[in-house]
Amino acid sequence: MAFKGLDPAATYDVVFEDRVSQNTTKTGAQLMAGLSVTLSETRGSEMIWLEIP
Repeated sequence: MAFKGLDPAATYDVVFEDRVSQNTTKTGAQLMAGLSVTLSETRGSEMIWLEIP
């Protein structure tokens, strides 16, 4: 998944509801280039929050 309209130089905390092991910190440039999300279930889902500076 890729995000749009972020500040490329800002730092964002990426917080997962159910898969906290995937929590990470990325720059806006990294997030706009794409974020890899792994779901282990065939029909899995996930809530993802960006904590904006």
